[in-house]
Amino acid sequence: MIHGGRKVVKISKRKVLLMAGVVVIALIAWYGRIFFIQKSLPKIVNYNRSYGDGPNLSIAKPESVGISDGLRIMPPDNAISNQQISINDTREFLKTSYSASIKTRDVQGVVTSAKNIIKGNDGRVDNISSSEKRGYLTFVVPKSKFETFRSEIESLTHKKLFSETSLSQNLLGQKQSIEQQTSNIKKNLESLNEQKEALRLQHNQAVATINKELQSIRSQLSNIRKQIAETTDADVLNSLRSQESNYVSRENAQKQYLSRENSQYTAQNASLESQIKIQNTNLENVNTQDENFTENIETVEGRVDVKWISIWQMIKVFSPVSPEILVIVIIVIIWNILARLGYVPKFVLE
Repeated sequence: MIHGGRKVVKISKRKVLLMAGVVVIALIAWYGRIFFIQKSLPKIVNYNRSYGDGPNLSIAKPESVGISDGLRIMPPDNAISNQQISINDTREFLKTSYSASIKTRDVQGVVTSAKNIIKGNDGRVDNISSSEKRGYLTFVVPKSKFETFRSEIESLTHKKLFSETSLSQNLLGQKQSIEQQTSNIKKNLESLNEQKEALRLQHNQAVATINKELQSIRSQLSNIRKQIAETTDADVLNSLRSQESNYVSRENAQKQYLSRENSQYTAQNASLESQIKIQNTNLENVNTQDENFTENIETVEGRVDVKWISIWQMIKVFSPVSPEILVIVIIVIIWNILARLGYVPKFVLE
């Protein structure tokens, strides 16, 4: 129908209401689908703050991840042992892990900036990947520089295009394990040194007893041989010869005792020294382990994921209402303007 030089299309209110109902049902179905999909995904606890509508990220060791959307929270190694730690031990040895997700129109530029931030905070980049649509970095930074690092990473993009997760785990169980190992090794060393000293005293006493007996035998043997040299009586000489033979046998026996005592002492002492050497090596290893533990808790390991975002996605992020509704409103406004100018039909409800 043409009215005043313009095309007019009459639409019944019933049809309009029907079409509106279909649109509403479609929108409800669409958002309902999104809602149930989100509800079915595994829940990840954010231990710190998260901005925008970026994906929730969690923490894992950098070497255990490749190019992925985020880091999976790994159960701490001492999660079970920590449950058995006495409440009386209130020490804290916190190991912090971190992950962040950044959406940007310039992925490669943000990856480069993130790398410079890590380096500028005395950190180390372990892995880095960058392409037009996606990039990531895994890194280690000193705990003393962590808060500065976080602020600088967050400043790379708008807060609605940024999300982060940090996890701090008390490694008290590991520390107690190291302390227990150190205590056990020191006790073993103390026991072995005591055994070595007791063996030395026992050996010296045995040697002294044998040497004293040897001295007595040799003194008696010397007297008998002197008498033999001065005696001419055959019967007396035979008796002295018999005594000489007896003392010679006793002297040889004591020499054998001394040789056996020295051999046994040498073997037992060597065994104890070997065990002491092993325990000293173990002590050095556990001391190194303790040093590594201290270095570990004084650093923060983490990952930064960078993703490209389209203009449409940015509109969805920053728009206070659904972009779909905005599009519909804009189309209606433009249609009305064009209808007034006579370029398109004007719809009239009847």
